[in-house]
Amino acid sequence: MKKLLSIVLIPLLFTGCAKKVVAVHPGAISNYDSYAYDILTVEQGAINTAKAAYTAGTLPADAKDKLNAAIVQYNLTLAAWQGYHAAGGDSTALQQAITTLVSTVGALQAVLHSAPSLMGPPRSAILMPGVIYG
Repeated sequence: MKKLLSIVLIPLLFTGCAKKVVAVHPGAISNYDSYAYDILTVEQGAINTAKAAYTAGTLPADAKDKLNAAIVQYNLTLAAWQGYHAAGGDSTALQQAITTLVSTVGALQAVLHSAPSLMGPPRSAILMPGVIYG
């Protein structure tokens, strides 16, 4: 029985240990370039959701400044990514811009989540920057 158990368990120990390969977008100069593009796409979606709420008149009053800050930071991050992508440039500047963008959009989403009419009842889950809930 012990021999049979070890024959079954040993292969299971090595299952799932393979490195997960993340697909890189066509035209990306590196994994980091592709990752930055993904972050920009997700954050743009969150900003567009807030802009639609603003247009519909359902954006909470305290969210307008956060929306404007998120738009400004998105534009700065987009410019940093375009510079990095075009010249294989400064990853430090791009990482700082991405970190600030995720934080800024996270603050916007926190305000949106506090408005029950926009996002439904409060959730007990931890809110992650860059993720659209609702």
